[in-house]
Amino acid sequence: MGEYLYTPAGAAESRVVDQMVRLNSCLDMDINVVEWCVDGSGQGWVIDALNEVPDMPKDRMPPEHYWWIVDRFAACARNKLRSGESNRMPFQVPVAQGVSQGESVQAS
Repeated sequence: MGEYLYTPAGAAESRVVDQMVRLNSCLDMDINVVEWCVDGSGQGWVIDALNEVPDMPKDRMPPEHYWWIVDRFAACARNKLRSGESNRMPFQVPVAQGVSQGESVQAS
């Protein structure tokens, strides 16, 4: 199993961060782990751009990184709840006929 490593990307880091923020803004995503690698020439390459439900096991990353993510995620959730703001829906989510929003549906 792999492990999460943090290596300063040098000059590429600011470009990678800028592109990541722009991508997530376009996708209207609050949480999205984008995995990058930076080659020997300093060029950033996206490995995985869409990971909106990231697996972040505490035992596979440095504790300070794990708690940074937890703190940011909790702050994001608190801010979203307090603002009453919601994300855009790029498509209409189908709702079963005769089912009210929030009602549970039994799968057959």
